[in-house]
Amino acid sequence: MTTGNSSATLGGNKKGIAIFFPASGSYTTPADGWYRAAAVGGGGSGAAIYKTTTAPAASGGSGGGFCESEVYLTAGTVLTITVGAGGSSAVSSVDGTGANGTAGGNAAVSGTGMVTISATGGGKGTFGSTNTTVYA
Repeated sequence: MTTGNSSATLGGNKKGIAIFFPASGSYTTPADGWYRAAAVGGGGSGAAIYKTTTAPAASGGSGGGFCESEVYLTAGTVLTITVGAGGSSAVSSVDGTGANGTAGGNAAVSGTGMVTISATGGGKGTFGSTNTTVYA
């Protein structure tokens, strides 16, 4: 968990503290009040293709989704945080071959007294090549 000052406004004109979670886990709310929860899905990884003479192409992965909600929670509410991991890298090291990327992981925040918010992970990148011969 990482904390920092936030200029975000919570529950009207109240100022709050931003808390970031680099890994999945849980968080217990320390006081009654308005909380802003956000989920960001992990980005998908790009595809890879090794050199080839048959018009190679490899696309990048897409960004993960985003969802945010402002809810009133009581002290002691346990929130379950699921962090969406980024897609793992694709590797291609054989001439003329490629590898698709992998999708990013879904993210979510849930707890008693609130609707679960979730964000989907980004899509994977793909590769392709053609067998077209170009004559000059």
